[in-house]
Amino acid sequence: MIVLDSFAVLALLKDEPAAPQVQQIVESVEDVALTALGVSEVLDHLVRLVGADEDEAVLAVAQLGLASRPRSRLEWPFKPDYSMPVTITARIEP
Repeated sequence: MIVLDSFAVLALLKDEPAAPQVQQIVESVEDVALTALGVSEVLDHLVRLVGADEDEAVLAVAQLGLASRPRSRLEWPFKPDYSMPVTITARIEP
């Protein structure tokens, strides 16, 4: 599973320079998600800062088809699943 950052989704929706890379991930990886917090951050940015209509912003995010983690995985007591490897990458550009 790949969980996208809200800024990656915003780059895709706003057709920023990173949009093709994010689009490639969304199209080529079977299990791509955006957390509930990520959804709220994207919607807040689009509506409050960009001035998008709330309904259009919700539709734009929904049409990406990003999965969300099943609620049962987040119920307490939370027991992390360490069986899957996690890779963290970052790129810093000037």
